[in-house]
Amino acid sequence: FLLLFGAVENKTKMNFLRQAVHRATTLSASTSAMRSCKGVFGQSSLLLRRTMALKPETKDAIDNLVKENKLFLFMKGTPEAPMCGFSRVVVTILDAHGIDPLDLKSFNVLSDQDIREGLKEYSEWPTIPQLYVNGEFVGGSDIMIEMHNSGDIVDLLESVGHKSKLLRMEDEDGNDNNNGNNGNNGSDK
Repeated sequence: FLLLFGAVENKTKMNFLRQAVHRATTLSASTSAMRSCKGVFGQSSLLLRRTMALKPETKDAIDNLVKENKLFLFMKGTPEAPMCGFSRVVVTILDAHGIDPLDLKSFNVLSDQDIREGLKEYSEWPTIPQLYVNGEFVGGSDIMIEMHNSGDIVDLLESVGHKSKLLRMEDEDGNDNNNGNNGNNGSDK
């Protein structure tokens, strides 16, 4: 009896999954189908996420944002008021390199569910924030932390015509220490 009950239960779950996948693909990747699938299986189904198609209008909107701006950040909240710690980390790193949060071009994914979900498919990256440079996906907060620590972010910013504030400070410190006399402190006179 238990074996038969288990087979019926699994068959019911599989039928439910098929219906949820069908609804998600025919109703433009409905998030309600994702939620109902999560309720039965205890977590969102990777299979269901992979079958959701990126709407052409969502893809076009994302394309326009990343291609019209040399540096673009999809985040939760705004650069002036990030609404998650990971978004705050990326804004802080960019600010440390001289990208003023008020000048940073960004999109608050909390304002548009289609962009929020479509972005994950577009970049094939499951998390937000997402930074794009020259139309290319760079990464999220973990990648930005690595690039900051390694210094690779300096080259990345130079590719969009921005010299890191940290390098400018280093240049200024070097000039201040030399006092314009190429390291000669005047004792050789």
